[in-house]
Formats: sequence, C-alpha cells, structure tokens
Amino acid sequence: MDSDVTDYYELVNKVFSSAAPNYDVKIGSNFVNLIIRDQEMRHIFAHYKEGFRVLEIGCGTGEEARRLIEKTGCKVTCIDIAEGMIKHATAKMSRLGLSGNFDAVRLPASALSTLGKKFDVIYSFNGALNNEPKISSFFQSLDDSLSDGGYFIASFRNRVSLSELILGFLQMNFGKMKTRLKGTVEVDVGNGKIISHYFFNREFLNLIPDTLKVVEIRGLALFLLPSLYDKIVSDRIKKIISRVENLFSLFPVLRYLGDETLFVFQKAQ
Repeated sequence: MDSDVTDYYELVNKVFSSAAPNYDVKIGSNFVNLIIRDQEMRHIFAHYKEGFRVLEIGCGTGEEARRLIEKTGCKVTCIDIAEGMIKHATAKMSRLGLSGNFDAVRLPASALSTLGKKFDVIYSFNGALNNEPKISSFFQSLDDSLSDGGYFIASFRNRVSLSELILGFLQMNFGKMKTRLKGTVEVDVGNGKIISHYFFNREFLNLIPDTLKVVEIRGLALFLLPSLYDKIVSDRIKKIISRVENLFSLFPVLRYLGDETLFVFQKAQ
C-alpha cells in the first residue's frame, strides 16, 4: 500500500478513535445532524426485507446499526478504519444486549471485498466515503460484494452546498465556499482534523459501476449547515426546518445542492 495512503488511514484512525467517547453526544446535540440521520435511516428501512444480509461502511459508534437491529432484528456487519470507534460500538451493542446481531471489523472501505461475503444492503453515511483515498478500489470492491438486486445507499459531502452559498453571500465571505468547490476540505473531528475529499454529484456518479442504477437522489441539509445548528434555539423553528428539508430534498434541482447528497442504487439482477 502506498505510504501516503497508509499515513492517511492512520491519521483517520487516530482522530476518529479519539473522538469516539464523545461522538454520540456531539451528534445527538446537533438537530441538523439528527434530521440527516432520520432521513438516511428511512431509506434503509424502506429497502430492507427480512433475511437481507446487511453491511455498514464506516459504522462509527454503531448508532445506525443499533436502530436497524432494534427495528428489524436483523444482523449487521460493520467495517470502520477507526479502532476506537469499533471498540465503542462493540461495547454499546454488548450493553444493549445486541451483540449477537452485530459484527464489526477494522477495515478500510477499499478492502471491502476481502470479507469474502455478499450483502443485500450496503450503506455508508456521514461522509465516510469522503475519507476513503482509494475510492476507485472501493467501488470495485462494492461491485464484488453487493448481491444481484441488492441496494447500495450512501451519502457523501457535496462540493456545491446551497446553504454554504447563501451563508457566503450574506457574510460576503467566499473563502470557505471556494475551498469547498475545490474539493479538499479540512474537517474538525473532536480534538483533531482530517482532510476530506468532497465530490461533485456527477463526479460521484461517474465512479459508480455500470451494474448499479440510480433509484433515488435526495439532498441533505439544504438550508442549514450542521455547523450552524446552535444558531437556532426555538423548538418550533427546528420543527419547521425539519419539515422544509423533507419537503424540498427531492426537488429536481435542489436535491443536488445539499450539504450532503443521498443516493440509493440498485444492482441489476
């Protein structure tokens, strides 16, 4: 493996492992992140069927896996590059009595096919794929690991964000907007920072194997960046924002302009 890639994986491991103990609190206190998570989970529930084999890429603390297991009783295999996240997720599942339905392996997304298994639903949220330097290798592994007729559900951080554009114009500050458009963004994670690659929607779609077709596209956090969540204190306004986000996230143009974009793909049978 290239030394630069190895160094990057180790940095991601270090930074996210350090953030693991407080990660659930951080996400749970941010209502914008909770809106995003609820939208993502609805798509898993919509496409899951009893008996499906499920894989999560970049499981973090296992919160999505927990919700899926508790609702459906399925078994979820998870991979993550951060050892600390896997330990935290494993301890959480044990504490909740869900260990029998949860299996976590420390592995980069690009090495997915080394599991040697086929899955009916593979999902990845919260920008995990933005932190995979061998993204082309990942999509080859994905094609090898997704069963015929199976679903790949993924969100990624978008280079073009409507809320970032609006904020930049209001503040007459175009520095962050330009950085985002270039695609190389320094992201704060707990007590550390990592460099993430943000995608144009077309750039992401061009990476997708020909065996996968688009089922749905949805914009996430269209009107309010997660970093601005603390600017809204009224519960009534939060509910309005949530409803507006759900209403406009499927609009033909707006769905490409979220802080993140959610794609649902299905593999040909």
